[in-house]
Amino acid sequence: MPNAKLTISGTVEKFVTISPRMVRLTGNMGQPIQSTVKIIPQKKYPFSILSVKAKNGKNIRYSLDEINSHKTPYKHKAPYKNDKNKNGKKEYLLHVKNIKTTAGMYRDFIILKTDSKIQPEIPIMVFARIINPNVHPKIKHIKPGSGKTNPFIEMIKKMQGEKTLK
Repeated sequence: MPNAKLTISGTVEKFVTISPRMVRLTGNMGQPIQSTVKIIPQKKYPFSILSVKAKNGKNIRYSLDEINSHKTPYKHKAPYKNDKNKNGKKEYLLHVKNIKTTAGMYRDFIILKTDSKIQPEIPIMVFARIINPNVHPKIKHIKPGSGKTNPFIEMIKKMQGEKTLK
């Protein structure tokens, strides 16, 4: 079977601006951990977001606001057309909040369903790291007089020629 090389060149046009592109939820357990993502359809490829759902949804709550449109309070009146802001663009704010109450990490996806034939779904990754502020994950604390030794310190002492930790 003959092999052929195919070279394709062209310009990739931006469909949507999403900032930040990924939701990062990092913080101490027991504290509010949340993030907001701004979604702006490109003027050449307008779309509306019809619904929002999480792939798993077990550890997050989310909501979507359409900003600068007739659907939310906006102090300016016409000349803005329909539900577009003064720049002629719809804009959305996706609010994501952690609801996990224990330390740990998780991932999820939020799927934005659109009315676009070009991209009917827009996935947004959610990554979370919930920290227990009372436990340091890398350092093992050893109480003095407990009879236990820290292996790292023992290794250093051996390298220095000492046999026991004082």
